Amino acid sequence: MHLPHTALQWLGAAVVVPWALLMLVTIVSAIAAGVLSKQWPACAVWCLLWLAHGTLSYIGAILGVPIVGWLAYREAWTIGINPLGKPIELWKPAWAYPWGNLEDGVIPPSFVSGAPYLAGCSDRWRAFVWCAWRNKISNLRFTRPLGFTIDPKRVAYVGNDGNLYETLPYDSRPLLWSLAWQGPYAGLWVVWRGHIQFRIGWTIVPADAKGFDPMNLRQLWCGYSLQFNKGA
Repeated sequence: MHLPHTALQWLGAAVVVPWALLMLVTIVSAIAAGVLSKQWPACAVWCLLWLAHGTLSYIGAILGVPIVGWLAYREAWTIGINPLGKPIELWKPAWAYPWGNLEDGVIPPSFVSGAPYLAGCSDRWRAFVWCAWRNKISNLRFTRPLGFTIDPKRVAYVGNDGNLYETLPYDSRPLLWSLAWQGPYAGLWVVWRGHIQFRIGWTIVPADAKGFDPMNLRQLWCGYSLQFNKGA
């Protein structure tokens, strides 16, 4: 096996190999979605969209490290209003829009998920970590057709949990999952309690078929997500 020897080759491998693994995981996930839903023609479209969005997000995340680092170092933010009327910090350059965060702003709140977040750190560092690492290229969801608005009448789904956002803590089932879709947009969410959470596709859930809340930013601008972490 021939190993790369130059720094450029190593850099290329460091970029291409994770992308190839991402594409493999995406294809396997799409096949699983087809098996679960039995919607094979639609599944082919979901797969193509997942591959396209995953590639776009991957490239944007890599570019975002130096871009967000430069913006954060210069404190290049200003005050604006998000889609729900909340004042937030926005990047000043219009071209930096994809690397912003229209939900919470480019500077994170003091508490995230009920716990202090980057307490004692400078706003520069907090903005960099928030936009370049935790919420990479977050504003793609606010760009059509990459993000869409939930229409309850068009939502279809399969699964054993209607809304993993609100799973009851006393639910003893070890494996919870849902696959929901609206036209070409689909999202698969699997939680193995206490072990693994895996999510790919748009953040649509079966409970979205019950109604639309205009103050729910996820329903107003439903975006793409890829998560692989410890399950609750």
